[in-house]
Amino acid sequence: MQRASPETATDHCSACGTEQRLDVSIAILTESPDEANAAFSREPYRIVECRSCGETSKTRMNDA
Repeated sequence: MQRASPETATDHCSACGTEQRLDVSIAILTESPDEANAAFSREPYRIVECRSCGETSKTRMNDA
């Protein structure tokens, strides 16, 4: 199985409506606005940004 390189991998961008190169990253985000519980409300998110239009989406990994 051959893997696509980050420079040639594409996926559908819902904002552009076409296949585009996307930047994908994982980040730990705090969900609670209450500082007292912030340490207990951190969740991993998949963050996708279209290189063409700049549209960004965040998906909670536990919901994916």
